Amino acid sequence: MTQICYSTNGLKNHDLTTAFSLIKQNGFDGIELAITNEHFSDFNFVGQIDHLNQIIQKTSANITNIHTGEPHLLSSTQHHPSLVTTDKSERQQRIDFIISVIKFSKAINCANVTIVSGLIEDADNESNAWENLEESLHQLISNSPDGITILIEQEPEMFINNTEHLLKLIDVFKGKIKINLDIGHLEVIKEDISESILALKDHILNIHIEDIKDNVHQHLLPGEGEIDFSPFFKTLKDINYQGYLTADLYPFSDIAEKALKTTHQFLIKYL
Repeated sequence: MTQICYSTNGLKNHDLTTAFSLIKQNGFDGIELAITNEHFSDFNFVGQIDHLNQIIQKTSANITNIHTGEPHLLSSTQHHPSLVTTDKSERQQRIDFIISVIKFSKAINCANVTIVSGLIEDADNESNAWENLEESLHQLISNSPDGITILIEQEPEMFINNTEHLLKLIDVFKGKIKINLDIGHLEVIKEDISESILALKDHILNIHIEDIKDNVHQHLLPGEGEIDFSPFFKTLKDINYQGYLTADLYPFSDIAEKALKTTHQFLIKYL
């Protein structure tokens, strides 16, 4: 059965205890914990394990995924450094950061960690970007303990931005990398959502959901854009999708409680 979840990146104005509680109170099955500057004042994750486990126990939270795609985690430059950054020492900063999140994820009993590829620096040198990404992913896989799965999400502006790229990674890594598929991002680049799901169906563990209008990368509340959700949900039923469906609504922290309520009401119409 598909579990509906909500990302904490949509509750940046609330502390995590309140955020977890609100997500549960609004009927969501699970919580995606987004690593954000608002919820993590520093990235000493080892020092925050006990605190997070106390919050999880207090709120009976089900943490389904940890997401590491926030733009300004490591610098004031968006998504820099990244897994495809040319400079090896800078690229290693991102790798080490994600490894620390992987260890943190294990310690709070969350099985999934989602990553993004990063922005390509030289559009004329894709082969170097692939080489850098593959090297980075090999490090992440080798540093992932049993029970932790790495998911990659496609982003319209990034190196890994479409279904073809995701299929290539699946082939290269023989299924060791799974997919966090964002259907809004598919809409932005005018990919058919159902066709993408069918192509990736054996490898998707989490689906990000939001709405999109005019193919602009601006996340909207479901139902307020132009995505036709009926064929999307039909495809999920056709493939008997058993993974997570997570609302990714980071622009709506100022109206978080309204967004939670309206999103849950929208989703349960289809499930």
